[in-house]
Amino acid sequence: MASAHALRTYPLDEANHLATPSTSLDASMATPGREILTDYSRYRPLLVESTLPVPRCEELMRKSHVKLMLVVDTQDHLLGIVDLVDLVGPKLQKMIGPDLPKTEVAVGSLMTSRDELKSIAYEDLQHATIGDLVVTLQHEHCPHILVQDRSRNEIRGVISAADIARCLDVPLDITYSPTFADICHVTQEHLYT
Repeated sequence: MASAHALRTYPLDEANHLATPSTSLDASMATPGREILTDYSRYRPLLVESTLPVPRCEELMRKSHVKLMLVVDTQDHLLGIVDLVDLVGPKLQKMIGPDLPKTEVAVGSLMTSRDELKSIAYEDLQHATIGDLVVTLQHEHCPHILVQDRSRNEIRGVISAADIARCLDVPLDITYSPTFADICHVTQEHLYT
């Protein structure tokens, strides 16, 4: 085995700007869907236990720049998911009051439980396009959908409407179910303007 050695270091010179990822991956509705997968075999997902107080979870999300966390038990088995809207929106507002302050609400009481979650098969994702994923998210009226690898009996990752919108550099409304023609029209309109 080769021995380790120190690399040459340099002053920063004129380098003032930070490199940032491209806002668009030069993607279209025809781009393979797997390109937009947040793959948990490559990136460790952010996990929180169901007993974590809401303010702490909100702080973790904001510091990590994420809007979704997986809620797990002490053995890291999935119990559900929680997103930032759950932590600051109407779900929370209905629960809190003089008898129950926000600091005493646990993430588990706001999460979407695993029984309510939808998923697509990783195997199906291999043949899907981003357009297929948009239609699926809109059909299910959900901002994200889990991807399970059924051959390995594991949750492989997540597809997020926000990631798709960022990738395509177009707004994405998943609250209605448009026709495929509607989706193509919006994409073409954006590409030619």
